[in-house]
Amino acid sequence: MKNGRTDMDIFIKHNLTDGRVRSVPCKISILGMDRAEDLFRLHNDVAEGVSRDLFSLAGEEEIQRYLSDEGITIGVTYKDRLICARTIRTSEKWIREYLAETNRTPECYGNPAITGFCVVDKEFRGNDIQFLTQYYAESFLIEDFDCILTSASPNNVHSLQNLLKCGFNIIDIKVNRDNNRRYILKKSLIENGMISIPDRKQISMKHLDSQERFLKKGYIGYKLVKRIHGMDLLFAKLTKNIEK
Repeated sequence: MKNGRTDMDIFIKHNLTDGRVRSVPCKISILGMDRAEDLFRLHNDVAEGVSRDLFSLAGEEEIQRYLSDEGITIGVTYKDRLICARTIRTSEKWIREYLAETNRTPECYGNPAITGFCVVDKEFRGNDIQFLTQYYAESFLIEDFDCILTSASPNNVHSLQNLLKCGFNIIDIKVNRDNNRRYILKKSLIENGMISIPDRKQISMKHLDSQERFLKKGYIGYKLVKRIHGMDLLFAKLTKNIEK
C-alpha cells in the first residue's frame, strides 16, 4: 500500500527499571524492511514465556511479510528503540492464504484487512499505545478496505477487552492453526447499524458453546461485564442505520 502520510510525534510515559517514571518523546510511523531485526526482537521478547493459546508466534519469514508491500507495520520508537509494533495483512494473496486456514474467504466479510500481532515493550506498557497504533493504522486502511478482522483467545480477557473498547465486535468462533479456539472480531470502516440493546443476551465467558449458538443466529459480542464469579459477554443484533 502506498501512502503520503507523515509521522506523528507523541509523548509517552516511560517506566524506568528503578521505579521512576518519566515522559519521553516518541514517534509513530510505518516501518520498512530495515527494522526487521528490531521487530523480530520485540516480538520474541513479548512472546517469551507466554502461552501459545494467548499469543501466536510469528516466524521470521512472516514478520518480514508485514514489512513488505504485503502488509503494514505501525511502529512506535523512542530515539531509535522500537517500543511498540502493530502488524496488518493487506495484500489480497496473504489475506486469502490466512483465511483459507479455517475454510473462509474474504468475500465472507466484504473487503477486509487482517491484523497480525501487537507487541509493546514492558517498560512502556500502561500507555494505551495499542489504541494509538490501531487508530493510526485505520487512517491508512479506510481508503482501501471496508473492515478489519482480528482474533483473540477467550482466555485473554485483557486483550479482548481492549479490542471491544476499540470498536471491534465478536462475530464468530474458529479453531486456529495451533488448534485453539479463537474469537473472530470485526471492526467496520464504514457506517453500519446500531446495536439492538432490548434483545441483548448475557452469557458467561466460560460457555463458548452457548456463545457460538447465538453467533450463528446473527448476534455479535460487544461488551464484557464483570461478575462476582467471573466475566460475562453481552451479545446483541445490529439494526438498520437510523438517518439523522
